[in-house]
Amino acid sequence: MNALRNIYQSIKTRCYNPNHPSYLGYGARGITMCQRWRESFAAFCEDMGPRPTPKHTVERRDNAKGYEPSNCHWATRREQGANKRNNLRYQWRGASMILSEIARVENVDYLCLRQRLLGGGYSLEECVKHYQERGLKWKDR
Repeated sequence: MNALRNIYQSIKTRCYNPNHPSYLGYGARGITMCQRWRESFAAFCEDMGPRPTPKHTVERRDNAKGYEPSNCHWATRREQGANKRNNLRYQWRGASMILSEIARVENVDYLCLRQRLLGGGYSLEECVKHYQERGLKWKDR
């Protein structure tokens, strides 16, 4: 229960405390916590349900909206990483994907793929092929 209370308190702090290091990315952007949750830790627990594993944290489905039952769910770090505002999306095999997803699907090292793609005028297809031929495999981070 302490871990859950820490998660709850962390959300409130980054939304409402201008001295918190993450406030600029949350409260200053207008990200808030719904009144029900803000007033009651018990309501937060009731609406979120049990935390599936210690690796799960609260994720907002729509990063432009606040913390409220219809916009929040439990997610792993990998799932959250796919939902960041600064992700670049690419069209790959008929789907819109972020680079780390493409690396995982194609079994190539993400950091190498990213460095080659951003560093030197190669297409995504050329970069993936380059690392597949060299056997630089995806490492689950």
